[in-house]
This record gives sequence, C-alpha cells and structure tokens, in this order.
Amino acid sequence: MRQPCALFGCLTALLGLHFASACNLANVGDPPPDADIYFPTGLFLSGQSDGSAARFLYVLNSNFDLRYNRGSIQAFDLDALDARLGQCGDEGLTCQIETSQVLVDEVLVPSLATSYNVSPDRKRLYVATRTDQSLLYIDLDEEADGEAILQCDESERRCNDDRRRGTDGSDNARGAVFPPEPVAIASLPAASAAPGLDPENVPGDFVMVAHRWGQVSLFHDSGAAGPKLIQVLDQLPLEPTGIEFDPAGHVAYMSLNARTASPGSSRLLSRIAFSVESSIEASYLYDVGAVAIDGVAPQRSTRTLLMNPARAGQLLVTGDRPSSLLFVDIGTGAESGVALGSSTVPAREIVTIGDGPLRLAHGKIGERDLLAVACFDGKQLYLIDAVRSTIAAVIHNLNGPFDLAIDSQRQRLYLADFRSSSVLVVDLSALAESDDQRTDAPIIGQLGIPKVVQELQ
Repeated sequence: MRQPCALFGCLTALLGLHFASACNLANVGDPPPDADIYFPTGLFLSGQSDGSAARFLYVLNSNFDLRYNRGSIQAFDLDALDARLGQCGDEGLTCQIETSQVLVDEVLVPSLATSYNVSPDRKRLYVATRTDQSLLYIDLDEEADGEAILQCDESERRCNDDRRRGTDGSDNARGAVFPPEPVAIASLPAASAAPGLDPENVPGDFVMVAHRWGQVSLFHDSGAAGPKLIQVLDQLPLEPTGIEFDPAGHVAYMSLNARTASPGSSRLLSRIAFSVESSIEASYLYDVGAVAIDGVAPQRSTRTLLMNPARAGQLLVTGDRPSSLLFVDIGTGAESGVALGSSTVPAREIVTIGDGPLRLAHGKIGERDLLAVACFDGKQLYLIDAVRSTIAAVIHNLNGPFDLAIDSQRQRLYLADFRSSSVLVVDLSALAESDDQRTDAPIIGQLGIPKVVQELQ
C-alpha cells in the first residue's frame, strides 16, 4: 500500500510539477475565486465565552499548488452555518454546504501560509507565509455586521503592502530583518513576558516568530502603528516546529525536529526567555538552553505545543516515533517536583495517537475538558480527555486533517481538511459526559465542495 507523503515532501513534489508545467513563470496568475476553500492550513474561531458563542469561523487557505496568485483568509458566519445544517434533515448523511452561502468576508494574502496567531485582545491576526519574507498583520472587528471583519487596507481583496512588517533593517536599532521559512507564531501581553512588570510601563504585546533555520523574530506591537521588529535571535537549534509561551514560568518553549539533534542527544524542547528593558525597543530574547523530557526515547521529534488549560503548570506536546501526546510538567515547586532551572522535565502521561500529529486544540464540552489532535499522515482525529489523559473518541479515514477548533457552545469541532480543500463539522455532544467510555463523534457537515488531489493520497 502506498504510504501518504509528509506535508513538506508533498510540497516539494507538487511545486516541482507546477513549475515544470508553467509556460510563463513571470505570469502573475489569477486570484482565487470568491469563497473558495483551497488547501486550508489554518482554522480558528472568533471569541467565545461561557455566555456567548463564537460568531465566525476563520479559514486560512494556503494555495498549496500555486494554482492562483494568492492565498486567502475567510470569515464564515456560524449562525448561517447552523441554519444550513438544520435544513439538511437527512439523518446519518453528511450535510454539504456551499461556502458562498455562509461567507461574510475575505482578504487575499501571500501563498503558502505556514503559521498564524491572534493577539491576546483578539483585535489583530498575525500571518506568516513561505513565499513572503515578512509578518503580515490584519485587524479583526468581531463586532462588525456584514463585511469589514477582516481589515488590512485591502484593494481588490488583497491586503495592502503596508501591512507587511520586518522587511527593512533600517526600521529598527539592531538592523534586524525578518528571516525566511517561518514555522510558528506566539503572541502575549508584553507585561507578562517577565515577572513583576507593570502593564502601564510595558504596554502592548510581544509577537515571536520561530524560523526553520534556528531563529526567532521578536516584534513589539503597540497598537495603532502595528508590530515592529526589534530583534532576531539566532544560533538556536534548527528546525523548530512550534512555539508556546508559559505565562507562569515566563519562558517560551519550542518543539524541535529531532533530525537536527546530536547523536545520542535527548534535547526535545528549546527554551527562550525575555529581558524587558525600560526602552521597549531595547528589550530582547535570550536562549536559556534546551530541556529534555524524561520518559521518552532520545532523538524523539516534538511537533505541537499547548499549555494545558485543565492542569496548571503542564505543557502538552505531540511527538513522533511513535506518535503520541505527552503531558509534560514544567511548573516549579514541590507540587510538580520540577526544580527551577532544571534541564529535564517529566512526561507524566503518554497517550498513543495517529501518525503525523500536526495541530492540537483544547475546548470545554459540557463540564469536560477535551483535547483534539489532527493526525495528518494517519488520516485521523483524536479526542482526548485533558484531565484523565484518556482517549474519548477517534475518527478514522479522513483525507487530510490539518487544523482544528472546538466550539464549546455548539458542542462541535471544525476541522480543516487539507487534501479535500474543505472544512468538516463534527458533533461532540456525546462527549459531554465526564466518563472513560469511548463514544462516537459523527461528522455532520462539510463546508466546501471536496477537491481531492490524487497526488496527495
């Protein structure tokens, strides 16, 4: 049986086919059609709380095979999606929903989007792509009616070039320029970067972007003026795959591809801390050394990171060889048993999952804390109890599960399916009960007409 190719291997193969068949490489190409979901690599919800449901589902499209001249970011109306699902009526059948029926806003961005993040106040979206050496920022107005939810001074749907940051070294005191190959983004209130900071004296947010060749870019976003690059920290371990900030420990963790580790090494997570100066532009990141995870094999790759909202001081880490979800204690003190400054951290639980875990999400379904893991190579979605560390449900035989988000109010999960260029809607209501019994999580809807590419199967 032919094995599914890894994402970046597929990228290389498809781009080779694309350029080999191109008759005019100078052709700027056509923009993507309105409302078209095309190789989605990002998916997230607008703000939600115990008293209010999310209004919008955002989808980031990569334009993976470069058929069009841009990728896109779309905002879909979740109430309209609810209405369409309610009109299907045929129990047991997946409801097919045309994107044009529920789209409310869309802007075009450079192709091959690799990472995104939303600011802590949910007023700004940061996007990085492999085809543009800059950080793009888009303002979000989640209270807007109709269009103008996504704002980037766009012309003909395309974000204005003034929204690209990090391209000019003369803009900052260190002469820093945004490196190529961004892979992950984290954002945090600047006052949370180090202990004892006053938000009045340290306003705005910090944005960190990890890059494939061992760098992290640091931006400060003061608000109206947009993010400004202030440093590029280099000489870090190669091939980071994710980045997550621990607000209690004031340390950022980066997952790493183990191919680049030294023989016999078990360095699985890189750690970075902040020095916040009286002048924000003089602030900087510094390397505080790699940390090993006890209880797992040396040379193990780590893929995705997320602080566990259900357990204080615990970092969730997906890893390869074999594929698993690790519950890693990074807190300090007697309760966790981890000494401050330790070079090792314990994996308290290990849950075996499908191959190629790409993205990880948390959400509350009823009183239950759930984790969802999209396993791209295994074509599976795993749902795991975040407190009990047990598998609650598994969905098999998917096409290309990539990114995902849990809608707590509607008790649903939205899953970006890369290979079919669509978004699946999964019913999680049966998982609301807090028990250890596995149950079903049926797919009840599909947003977008599937366009499965044979070369990716």
